[in-house]
Amino acid sequence: MITVNPSPDNDDCATLAEDLNAGGGTLSGETNTCATIESGEDGASTCTNAEDASVWYQYIVQADAQDLTISLTNSSITDPVITAFQDATDPTMTDCTSPELTCANADMLLINCVKQDDVIFISVNSEAANAGVFDISVSEGAALVDGDVCEIAINGRISIDPNHHIIECGDVLILAHDPTACPDIEADGTCVSPDDPGIWYYLDTPVDIAELEFTSLGGNYQIFTTPNLSDSNPMDRDCSDLTSIGCPPTVTTDFGN
Repeated sequence: MITVNPSPDNDDCATLAEDLNAGGGTLSGETNTCATIESGEDGASTCTNAEDASVWYQYIVQADAQDLTISLTNSSITDPVITAFQDATDPTMTDCTSPELTCANADMLLINCVKQDDVIFISVNSEAANAGVFDISVSEGAALVDGDVCEIAINGRISIDPNHHIIECGDVLILAHDPTACPDIEADGTCVSPDDPGIWYYLDTPVDIAELEFTSLGGNYQIFTTPNLSDSNPMDRDCSDLTSIGCPPTVTTDFGN
């Protein structure tokens, strides 16, 4: 007699990722035994030991949080690999090519700075000979602090006058740092490390100006511009299209408003 074991239902990332939200963030009795690598999945993870048996999950973040933890418990997998993926332009990951956020050769993976409604795809992998059963859970960390990410930047002018939001010549801005902020993943590494906590501020000028100069009185900072502004809502901007214009100690730019 020949026994053929079927592949897990969530073997294929393109069509069968299992919904972790439906289980309240936890699923029990999962397995990657007899799982395979489908088209597009080969080499998806940069971690080692992820070549053969992969199963897939989807999780939608419920609230802005400083971190997201993915954990495997009661696991019989030898050398498991957890990998997280996200692609805002392809939230269904139908082509299995979403960019990797991070991965770990371990039974726990931490993702920094997640936002409500982010769609996270998760693969649990191992070599076929090391496959086994496991429980998987996702937990969201503490809430983001004010200004934790670009999309919720603080108006820097409020430190001078809470009722007047327009920056003026000679303003001395008190832009506070918060060590409890999540790592500044939007930083490009030129002046501020993506591994360091950071707070975002935004500034508006009253008219088109020829030059805008920032002089640091201490601390690390980096100045960015973004082209997508709204007259009705100054925070309606695209933080995915930031352009760095300089670092400490002095930054000068030839455009404003």
